[in-house]
Amino acid sequence: MSHMMGENSLLNKVIIKEISMRKYYGGTEGANIYYYNILKPFVGKKFGGWTFDMEGMVGTFLFDNGHTFIYATPYWEGVDGVAIYATDDEGTDIFQMDQQLPMITGDSKKDSDAYFKLMMQITKRVR
Repeated sequence: MSHMMGENSLLNKVIIKEISMRKYYGGTEGANIYYYNILKPFVGKKFGGWTFDMEGMVGTFLFDNGHTFIYATPYWEGVDGVAIYATDDEGTDIFQMDQQLPMITGDSKKDSDAYFKLMMQITKRVR
């Protein structure tokens, strides 16, 4: 019987940990800070003809292909996912949308890969 209680205790700890991670990362402010920390090392890297960059004044992430800018910061200003806003080099709006991200795993490689996979799908829509 004690063996059974030990298994239940372990299961309860796993469930509590998962709920705690969701609560921490589910809040947009905590999730924004998490993504800021895991995406910042990619600033300056090229992704399919687009340069991943960070706008210096407010710290938003963006993709730049020389004539179009796609701003895409996870959990920016309370958006549950990625608020995506595209403009041309003259500041003319191209499109705006919100996209969901997969649930945060806490594995920075998996989470950053999911972000860049989503964004490569978005950049393919823009010429």
